[in-house]
Amino acid sequence: MASLSSKRRKGKEPTVAEPPTYDTKKFKSQFHEARYHKLMKTKHVILEMGFELREGEYHIMRQITRERRWELLCHPLTEISAVMIREFYANAVKDSKDSPPYTRALKLRTITYGELSFEDRLQRENDPY
Repeated sequence: MASLSSKRRKGKEPTVAEPPTYDTKKFKSQFHEARYHKLMKTKHVILEMGFELREGEYHIMRQITRERRWELLCHPLTEISAVMIREFYANAVKDSKDSPPYTRALKLRTITYGELSFEDRLQRENDPY
């Protein structure tokens, strides 16, 4: 009786996929993880500044703010995850000219993040932000 190994056809051995060498939960590819460690870790995240309209002053401005629901602009979020923001920008770049642009769906619309929108800013060496 022939052994099991002799019955198998050559070239039909099961292949075991090697696990990726990058963090697949945070990055799209090895390129994007390297980009994060090279560029994004050193960038600072600047919080938006709010402003306070005192009671009894600026009546028209306070009315416009309420009508247009701009209260969040007056009091922006101050608790953010700088790491998540850096990871977003690291992943938001194409790793090659052939890859499709980075897109996200937001409220039934697809938003495309092109390189021209922020890539130039991130590549400036003297810019601390």
